[in-house]
Amino acid sequence: MAQSAGLSLATWRVLAAAADPGATASRMARRLGLARQSVQRVSDRLVDSGLARYEANPNHRRSPLVQLTDKGTAALKTLDRDLASWESDLGEDFELEELETTLQVLRSLREALRE
Repeated sequence: MAQSAGLSLATWRVLAAAADPGATASRMARRLGLARQSVQRVSDRLVDSGLARYEANPNHRRSPLVQLTDKGTAALKTLDRDLASWESDLGEDFELEELETTLQVLRSLREALRE
């Protein structure tokens, strides 16, 4: 889905994180569980492509805010709409009981990986 919009999954994740008010590379990295440097590189690409811009951060002079441009907001809305459609279509292929079982297995797997 991200590729159809000309983005990578990492770019999509950072684009979505940048939609939050007060987004900085450091805050987005903590939220996404990624290294700040990698989020900074993706943010730079978003700015270069016109999907985001840097703005002065009144709370930290050396950590600019990452703000979506109109183009970035439109791209994110399109991706969110496409994702919702995909999820809706996927849900039609499975019974509710199968989806609930899958969710339980994934939660158990996540807990096992955390341990």
